[in-house]
Amino acid sequence: MKYLYTFLLCFLIDVDAGDSLQIDAMPTSVVIGLTTTLEVKCHTFNNNSSQMESLMSLIITRSGHGPDKELASINAFSPEGHVVDTSNETLTASGKIDNLGESYLRLVWRFPDVNKRGLYACEAHGVSHTGHPVSLTSTISVTNSYPETDELVDLIKNLTLESEYDKERCPSNLKSNQELIKNYMFTISPPYNGRHYLLSSRLYTYQVESAEAMCELLGGYLVEIDSAEEHQFLINFLNDESKKLNFIVTMTGLSDEEQEIVWVNRHSKTVARYTNWLANKPNGGRSENCVVLYQPSWLMTDDPCSLTRSDFALKLTYLCEVPN
Repeated sequence: MKYLYTFLLCFLIDVDAGDSLQIDAMPTSVVIGLTTTLEVKCHTFNNNSSQMESLMSLIITRSGHGPDKELASINAFSPEGHVVDTSNETLTASGKIDNLGESYLRLVWRFPDVNKRGLYACEAHGVSHTGHPVSLTSTISVTNSYPETDELVDLIKNLTLESEYDKERCPSNLKSNQELIKNYMFTISPPYNGRHYLLSSRLYTYQVESAEAMCELLGGYLVEIDSAEEHQFLINFLNDESKKLNFIVTMTGLSDEEQEIVWVNRHSKTVARYTNWLANKPNGGRSENCVVLYQPSWLMTDDPCSLTRSDFALKLTYLCEVPN
């Protein structure tokens, strides 16, 4: 039977899927960093108008950036419900072949990234009621967008309100939610002098108020660098992580928004005890009031307090300091 299946596939005739094959995506537009789940489902319907009498396989592919990529497949010769995942991606795949009812192939990604955009195609291969090989195809497009600052601020507000409720009603839930956020949105440093640092790992736009609110939600604040030793610890941490996350700048909690050239920590309201500037910095005047660390030296420079993905091609991060 397997040899017959291989032979038939070599001579399959492409036809319009009509109503007998359908591919759906939920959602069809992914907001990077905010969309928690992307589901793509291909399914066939056994009806009188279908050109296909017997289904042999379902295959989902994606195109749009680079060569077409086969993601997963299921066929009638495998054990029931067995899906072959060929994507090399972190996804959950399920499906079944049922010629008496609905057959389907479903793929689910948690927190989909920018690489999940593209044209998804479902191919159904089988045999018509006259015994001829048939191939049906159905497609759907998935796009992506990036969160605007207002969306991030609203998300942080909602998380803050939920955390305040959890503090009163269920402290264990608050701690659990904080750990989930930390593990998904941040890389956690080794401990240093009774604290640790959280480096944002999925950031496409930043505004100092949004970064500050997220740090506070997690029990900390935008990093305050108080000594050369602490700075060196952070340099080592950033050097290691920049190789994995490919970023070039990270925001700290130091600014001169209140008074030009008087650098104050936003959280503690204290004047900086330590600075280590890049050559010829600071030099931005009133347009650059926040202090960031730049690759490769991770020395300090003044920058605007709000930046978008177009400014640094998605290479933006910030650092939270969290007491243990």
